Amino acid sequence: MSADPEEVLDHAVNGREVAVTVHPTVAWTAQQLRNACPYDQVPRYFVHDRHHAFDGIGATATAMEIQSIVTAPRSPWQKDYVSYCTSFV
Repeated sequence: MSADPEEVLDHAVNGREVAVTVHPTVAWTAQQLRNACPYDQVPRYFVHDRHHAFDGIGATATAMEIQSIVTAPRSPWQKDYVSYCTSFV
């Protein structure tokens, strides 16, 4: 089971309820981002890894005025760093 999209979205929503799936698709991930960020509480940045579920998230993020930031390839420590930083938000 790939947990990357769920973990990143979980941190992005700051405690809101998020659905979980074993096989996330691009459409599913984009919908989760829309559901997680109401228009009055949109984050400035969306940091995510290179999981294929995020391939088409750029258009959704841009429409919501969120800057999509992709972590460096072969750098799994960056996901842990983002998790650590968002724990203080």
